[in-house]
Amino acid sequence: MMGVSDVKQQMVVWSVPTTIAWAIGGTGVALINLLFGSGGSWLDPLLPIVVLAAIMLWVRWQAQGIKDKLVVKD
Repeated sequence: MMGVSDVKQQMVVWSVPTTIAWAIGGTGVALINLLFGSGGSWLDPLLPIVVLAAIMLWVRWQAQGIKDKLVVKD
């Protein structure tokens, strides 16, 4: 699937972009509801942003772990 044979990498290839799209869409909907709706609060856009930040930190942590494994230590 898309040149990725490892199942763990396939999950990252599909789940990370999907989560980023969810966070952007969720934040947009919450902001529109906040501006034009009657039931929104300032906390509504924070959940997608917090989840996106957590995912980005996790991806960076995973990338750092992979980078450390690739470095040959004498």
